[in-house]
Parts: sequence; C-alpha cells; structure tokens
Amino acid sequence: MKLRLLPRAMVFLGLVFAVPFAHGYECKPKYWNACVDGNCESGIGDMTIYFSESEKAVSRCDKKGCTPLKVEVARSGVMLKAASANNGYLLVINTMDLTFTEVATSLTIAFVKSGTCAQ
Repeated sequence: MKLRLLPRAMVFLGLVFAVPFAHGYECKPKYWNACVDGNCESGIGDMTIYFSESEKAVSRCDKKGCTPLKVEVARSGVMLKAASANNGYLLVINTMDLTFTEVATSLTIAFVKSGTCAQ
C-alpha cells in the first residue's frame, strides 16, 4: 500500500531557519521510514537536522528549506533528548558515539530517521 499522505506530510515537515545553528549538533539521517496504518516505506536520508541544546531548538532542513521547532531538552546518562509533545517530535542523540534517532509525526504518519551527528 502506498502512503498517499506522504508528499503532503513531507511538505508540512519541510519548512525552517534560513541559517543553521552556530553551536550544537548537525545530524544527517542515513535512513528513514514513514509509516501509516501499519504500512511503511523506507528511503535514504536527504536532509540535515540542526540541534542547539542552549537555544532549546531544532531546525530540520531539506531542499525546500528549514523548519524551526522549539523543544524541551533532557539528559539521561549519555542520551540527550529533545522533544515537543505538541508537535509530536522526539530527537534522541547518543553523545558517546554521536548516533541519533528522530521520530516526527504528521496527522497519522510517523517518520523515523536514524544516522550520525557532528558537533
């Protein structure tokens, strides 16, 4: 089953800051999955996620531009978490090996990306 809402949802998730954060993390997804009603599509990442712990902000950038998002930040051991419950968003960075997982939602679609970050 093809995800008919995928293009519309990608547009919704694809708007941000014109200039990335000067400090923080730059994360590049290697793979992504988009799931709705138990059906998923996979692909290779083509975006960049910028995260500033001090600004408590995430900026998700792709070829259409960037989308800013204010987040709550928490640490648990080596895990750094940025979340926005109102926007259905979670970013978890392993600060030891700089790998990450991102979960973003739009309507009933869940987007899951994973990859590596740089500081």
